[in-house]
Amino acid sequence: ECSVVGRARIVGCANLEAWRDPARAHYLRADVTHYDDEADAAAGAESDNELAESSADALYRLVDALLLHDSADGIDADGRIAAVAALEQAAGLAEAAQWWEALELWQRYCSTRRVAHWTQHQAQRNEFLIDAKIRQGGELVIPVREATLPAAERAKLSDLDRRAEDAAAQMGLDDTKAFQACLEARRPAERAQLLRDGVRREADRLQRR
Repeated sequence: ECSVVGRARIVGCANLEAWRDPARAHYLRADVTHYDDEADAAAGAESDNELAESSADALYRLVDALLLHDSADGIDADGRIAAVAALEQAAGLAEAAQWWEALELWQRYCSTRRVAHWTQHQAQRNEFLIDAKIRQGGELVIPVREATLPAAERAKLSDLDRRAEDAAAQMGLDDTKAFQACLEARRPAERAQLLRDGVRREADRLQRR
């Protein structure tokens, strides 16, 4: 089990030869500088209490959206129950201004939703491949090799993949880049705002469905 003790910015590597070693026998040793928080002192900024309240409200609104929209991205009943529990826990953490812990749960939610989307797409893709092979006739060998399908069927498969990519982009869930921004934020208020904005986007998306 690992514990986070702080943040640092990597400025160099002390043993690059280890990276070039095919055996990978040694860990890389990083040269770092401390990366500490700055005080929240921006004039006119929302207070800690306001940020905590608005972030928790956004999380509870997302919970309501998940419960109201049963078909949200193909999420099943067990997945919905787990997501609701995690988001409610995150809301409680946000109310207590425990931003790192709340962000960890939000990141878990986003990752789970993205995985669910691609799992659903893979199932649709496999079904298409089998149906296309049956239409083609001849022996059905699973897994179906795409190269054995007629050009028209391969074009349909490419279109299916493109639509899945578009749908994933339209989900707009916080991704690695968004969470990297949270890690680089120097003030708790910045992390709170990033969390709240990401949650609001997801709640708005589900409510538009």
